[in-house]
Amino acid sequence: MEITSRTIVGEVSFQDIAVALNRGERVAIIVRHAERPPLEKNDPTFGKDLELTEHGIEQAKTFGFVLSQFIGTATHAVYAGDNKRCTMTAKSANSGNSRYGSTSRQYCRDDG
Repeated sequence: MEITSRTIVGEVSFQDIAVALNRGERVAIIVRHAERPPLEKNDPTFGKDLELTEHGIEQAKTFGFVLSQFIGTATHAVYAGDNKRCTMTAKSANSGNSRYGSTSRQYCRDDG
């Protein structure tokens, strides 16, 4: 079996992802965190412990839901950095997705 790799930078539609998955390709989706409050000026941690806003939580859940419409029941993994806003984005997106039948493994720091 030949393994190929291609990198796409920029906007990719959910439909593009579905087509690639249907061809048996592996897909990695890299996203930034959802909406968070403004950073404090001169914060040496760059807002490490900032949580998402309520709107940010809804953004992430919506992303997970819409993604689930295209990946169906495909197994996936969710990875996140250890900033609070990143783990909250991953967990919220995963909850939006898992309610609709996808199986996932989650790999992120648990802050409790």
